[in-house]
Amino acid sequence: MLNNLKLESDPLLFVLDTFEEVQYRSNVVIESLCRFLAMFQMHVPCLRCVLAGRAPIKEVSGVPTWEIELKDFDPMAAQGFLEAHGVTPSPLAKAIVAQVGGNPLSLNLALEVWRKEGADQQGIRQLRTGVIKSVGIVSNAAICFDINHALK
Repeated sequence: MLNNLKLESDPLLFVLDTFEEVQYRSNVVIESLCRFLAMFQMHVPCLRCVLAGRAPIKEVSGVPTWEIELKDFDPMAAQGFLEAHGVTPSPLAKAIVAQVGGNPLSLNLALEVWRKEGADQQGIRQLRTGVIKSVGIVSNAAICFDINHALK
């Protein structure tokens, strides 16, 4: 199958989201995944992997990595995100951002509540300001590594 894709020289980005699910299992599972990715890279030399998750990601099985923290949206970007997903008028989107902040997960949850229950000029009804932020949602993080470098 890989031969049909002609990936000998073209780069391939391989993204694994919710990597925390793998991390919660055990180091053995993480090491097995890394062995799989190493074998995959033998067949696809320009493979680049991104592991994304909510838990901090340490170095993966001796493979050189670099971590990129994905921070919250600033207020304008958060408002734009809500508007792009149908929240109108603009003052309503701004009010919801004031309630939940700029964390993408919080914004997605707020979108679901807005879709099901609606909102008024002050934002989502009966949502105490800051409640979602106080839950302690961990920022998203992504880690990139080059297995090819580790195999040298």
